[in-house]
Parts: sequence; C-alpha cells; structure tokens
Amino acid sequence: MDAESVAKHMQPWQQILAFIARTQAPRTETHPPYGMTPRQRKKWQQLWQLATAHSHTEGDFRERDPELARWIMSDIKHACLEFCIELLNQAYHAQEYESILICALAVLGHGEFGWRDPESYPPILSRVIKIGRYIIVRKACYSLNDL
Repeated sequence: MDAESVAKHMQPWQQILAFIARTQAPRTETHPPYGMTPRQRKKWQQLWQLATAHSHTEGDFRERDPELARWIMSDIKHACLEFCIELLNQAYHAQEYESILICALAVLGHGEFGWRDPESYPPILSRVIKIGRYIIVRKACYSLNDL
C-alpha cells in the first residue's frame, strides 16, 4: 500500500480513538450508553497517561539502526496497539451497543450532512476491518520479538 492509501485506511481508526477520547473527558452532559470492560479501561488509562506525558522518544534507536526501528515500537504506539486489541477483543453478550467500538462505528456512519448512504459506509467498515487485521498481525509480530 502506498502512503496515501495507508493514511486513508487509518482515518477511521483515528476517528474511533478521537471519539473515545472525547467521550472519556469529564463533563456534565450525558455520556453514550457504552462502558469499557475492565481490561479496556486499564489499557485506555495507560494510553491516556502516555499521551498526556508529552515525552515520546523514539529517535534514539531509529537513528542508530533503521532496520531495527521497523520492529521496535515506542511506548505510546505499543499502548495504542494494546488498547486497539482490547477494543477488538470484546465479547458481545446482550446489547452490542454496550461496546465502545460498536458505538464509535455507529458515529462513523454519520457524515457532515446526516447519515451516510449505503454506498459510502461499507468502505469505511472495510477499512476498519483491514486495519484491525493488521493490528492483530502487528501484535503477533511484536509478541514474537519479545520471546
């Protein structure tokens, strides 16, 4: 995939994470009906802590060994990967809209001028699924490197 395609495919995941960040901020208005699982909450707190720390150093090893840099993730990228894995890992028992991922996907169905039409929403879902599969493969590769 070229850089433009990667950016296009990443956009829905960025929007999902932005939706979650906005809905997790304390405020007086009502919150969406979803709740995070304990594991999702833990991974979100880890990601949020790193995101607000403002110290993302990954240049050290990138300058020394570009080949190695392809396989090493910064702490914030690793935390984001772990959180996205937990989003994908949620089991659905009764109400699917209790899932944070399903709620975020529903929000992606709403465009600038109302609900998306049947031709424009499936490509968004396809991008989410494709990157979701990549996230799982990336996690597997990362886990193998830890062995």
